[in-house]
Amino acid sequence: MNEPFTAALDRALKGDKKVLQGLGIEEQIITSPLWDDRVSVDGAGVVTFTSRRPSGDAGGAAVGVFRSKMEKEELKSLLQALRKLAAAPPPPARSEAYETRINLSAVADGHLFGVGAPVFPPALEPLQPVLTPLNVAMGKAQQNPVRSLALELELPDGAGRSGLVAAVVHLKNAGSEGFWVSNPLTLPNQPERDRVELVYARPIVFTPGISPVPVPPSKTLLVPRDAATDVPRYLWIPPKGDVAVPLQAKFDGGDAKELVFRAELFAEEGPDEVAGQPRLRGSVFSADLTVQLK
Repeated sequence: MNEPFTAALDRALKGDKKVLQGLGIEEQIITSPLWDDRVSVDGAGVVTFTSRRPSGDAGGAAVGVFRSKMEKEELKSLLQALRKLAAAPPPPARSEAYETRINLSAVADGHLFGVGAPVFPPALEPLQPVLTPLNVAMGKAQQNPVRSLALELELPDGAGRSGLVAAVVHLKNAGSEGFWVSNPLTLPNQPERDRVELVYARPIVFTPGISPVPVPPSKTLLVPRDAATDVPRYLWIPPKGDVAVPLQAKFDGGDAKELVFRAELFAEEGPDEVAGQPRLRGSVFSADLTVQLK
């Protein structure tokens, strides 16, 4: 039992302003090396969700910083659940380096508490009374973007069966603050490094009673249309902004009559700030775009 920490939480539950001013609770969802999402709550109930990678396969989801606020009773219930967990923490749960893991940490009046577990139901069960309200708060925060990056793919001239295809990648910010982002025109475009790709595949055909055979999609790099020399390294994405980036890609559609396209941007390298201004790092995917081939 972490008595100094639980005693500090008792004071916070009684409204001790000194404890509440520095109170912090954070859930970290991490998979090495790219997935590192965090949701945090402070003593005023302010919830901040930071995401660098969409949590599902569906394209069009935004990454970035999102914020909301808990009601007083919601914060009180969270602190009560945290106190029970800290008073009787579960034994350490073993996990492998490649597994997704949830780390829960907190600070109250300078006293620390932390526990972690792999994303495996039996291991997470003791943490659920704290994780559940945090995940609900995370969902609410996602409705209020502060700085968010979503990708939209446009093929203004459609696509032939093979050869070059002109594409426009829209970098969209639904948030209330602007930020810098790596310019897709200047990325290394190398495997396992920052890059922007065009992913394409034949549409999945569903037949009643028959499971469709999965076909791995094809990938090709999206590259600049022109060899300009004065291209900036970063692009500023203003609040409620939409910055269009013209690109092109070579692809081979074979004998397909129709293809599904998606743009994928990986911009993980570099700092979180540029000369004191925020820079958004992360990986983001556009929604699927179905195109009839010419």
